[in-house]
Amino acid sequence: MSEKYPVKLYIYDITNGMAKSLAPMFIGRPLEGVWHTSIVVYGKEFYYSGGICFDKPQTTQFGTPVKELDLGETEIPIEDF
Repeated sequence: MSEKYPVKLYIYDITNGMAKSLAPMFIGRPLEGVWHTSIVVYGKEFYYSGGICFDKPQTTQFGTPVKELDLGETEIPIEDF
């Protein structure tokens, strides 16, 4: 039986709420945020920043995630990932 690894999706608003408050003034319509996402698996957070990068979860330049979604589990070993 293979080991299972939990997988999460982190969702960030890279404007830290500024898009929601300023968008109506600048673009004439509401905007909830400007989103960036990452995948957390094997105790690491994988994200795109000019290439695929990874860090310890919640230590990236994006701050604190607005939302965390459980995506289930994977049985793929980190060596194959």
